[in-house]
Amino acid sequence: MQKKKYLKANNSNTSALSTHTGVEKTLMELEDILHNEDLTLANEIINSSPAVAFLWKNIPHFPVQFVSENVINLLGYSASEFMSEKIIYKDIIHPDDVKRVINEVVTDSTTNKFKHKPYRLITKFGDIKWVDDCSSIVRNEQGSITHYQGIIMDVTEWEISRQKMLQKQTSLAHAAYHDPLTELPNRLLLLDRLNLSIKKTQREKNTWPYYILTWINSNPLMILWDML
Repeated sequence: MQKKKYLKANNSNTSALSTHTGVEKTLMELEDILHNEDLTLANEIINSSPAVAFLWKNIPHFPVQFVSENVINLLGYSASEFMSEKIIYKDIIHPDDVKRVINEVVTDSTTNKFKHKPYRLITKFGDIKWVDDCSSIVRNEQGSITHYQGIIMDVTEWEISRQKMLQKQTSLAHAAYHDPLTELPNRLLLLDRLNLSIKKTQREKNTWPYYILTWINSNPLMILWDML
């Protein structure tokens, strides 16, 4: 009965996986299952879901002690390739992301759980996959870290959409402050920079830049007309 309940919950959340909020919720739910439920049940649920469970050893290069079988669907590598250390997880992290990911592990190791910013993995076929990674720390009786247990999920589509949106916003902002023909800064950018300069000098009202900028700000049309 318990197994059916989890499987039903997993199916009902399928539509939510298309959003970043849904991804985060699913990651946390699956992590709780790993901590609190029967491992056989958790493994079955994970293997039938988009999430992949990892158990990394806390030694250099973070070799994989365990990974769920559905890792092959995400990365093209089999679970045995990781667990035999034929494939080292650190080696498939995108070169531009490796340093950041390792720093996040070191920085967040004072807590019991942490979440990486999305990072890129290189699949067996050379494709790039963006993943979310929620990890928890496993300690021995002395309190020393022995393993990192994590659940990763493919968020490539979400990340690409986010980057496109940011690029569009940047393009719109550039178009608003630059001439479409010459690409030179326009009048709006001039006024914007003047306002910023005024705010910076307001703390020192006795200085001559403050009086000059205040006058310019109160007579923008006169200044712009003289520039024509």
